[in-house]
Amino acid sequence: MSQSELLQAFETHALDLRRFLAKRVQCEETAADLVQETYLRLSGIARSEPIQNIRAFLFQVADNLAIDHLRSRTRFYQRYAGTPSPDLMGSTPLPDRELAAKQEWSIIQQAISELTPKCRTAFLLHRVQHLSYSQIAAKLDISQRTVEKHISKALAHCRLRIDRAGMP
Repeated sequence: MSQSELLQAFETHALDLRRFLAKRVQCEETAADLVQETYLRLSGIARSEPIQNIRAFLFQVADNLAIDHLRSRTRFYQRYAGTPSPDLMGSTPLPDRELAAKQEWSIIQQAISELTPKCRTAFLLHRVQHLSYSQIAAKLDISQRTVEKHISKALAHCRLRIDRAGMP
């Protein structure tokens, strides 16, 4: 199956994937992010053998991402469930962590500045102002699908820049 056929099948089933993931993770916004992650995962797959049931394959990729998300969320809650009071914790970050955070922030800022204006605006409205895709679509007078594509493109671009810089 060619890459274009795989991505075309994704486009056909994207709405069903989003509904499935929303039920699975109990959050519309997280489901939308996971659909984008599914797209990114599929765009990086190079398969020489045919896929017998493309719909089942797409849903399995999405389900695996949902499981990873739920596990990560569970670990986060377990790790921070007993967070000590702020009085007991040092308020100053370790110098190496502070430097790494500043470097990563600089890379992300540069990556965001490289995006097209509409893509950058959609990304910032979602990630900074926490607007939903439908709110962004209305604000920018574009379709919700276009918003999803802009945000997916921005995430992929930022991830690429961080990976190229060798950041974790």
